[in-house]
Amino acid sequence: MSPKTNIITYTGNGWDRIDVYLTQNNEYTRNFFHRLVARGDILVNDVVVKKKSLWLKTWDVITIVHPER
Repeated sequence: MSPKTNIITYTGNGWDRIDVYLTQNNEYTRNFFHRLVARGDILVNDVVVKKKSLWLKTWDVITIVHPER
């Protein structure tokens, strides 16, 4: 079974950190997204996110690879 992948296009004004934005727009906690960043499971514009405090830019494409349960 392949992992579930979500793709989100950020249309905000560029004043959002990725962890805060994802928490506000999903049912998961910031800690959950921090763990995904640490595992390399979040990409922005096809580049692995290395910092949980990454500032988003308008039209960034966020890819989230959800871990298998």
